[in-house]
Amino acid sequence: MVEMSEDSIQRVIELLEKIDGVLRAAFMPQIRERMESVLDSEEKRRAFYYSDDRSSQEVGSLSGASHTVVTEWWKEWHRNGLGHMKNVQGGKRFVRDISLEDVGIPLP
Repeated sequence: MVEMSEDSIQRVIELLEKIDGVLRAAFMPQIRERMESVLDSEEKRRAFYYSDDRSSQEVGSLSGASHTVVTEWWKEWHRNGLGHMKNVQGGKRFVRDISLEDVGIPLP
């Protein structure tokens, strides 16, 4: 395994943040269009908004959807590239990678 100094690690992080910014700017119209299509109800937007590393039960409670519906939405959102799945005790959890605010969609 290659060892990196703290300065090298920080530089890699800075470069990745720049790349992320450039890609978001370049693809923001497509991302917004995809989000508007997939998040086609207030309930889904609320659930997406609260999908920031919370449990499906908590997201369901905050959004008004059942936790089983939330987990189905999480799978759809993951397939559509709106976030990633995180392994947690007892299963997986969806964590959004972009916010509604980032693309100019009003918060629920």
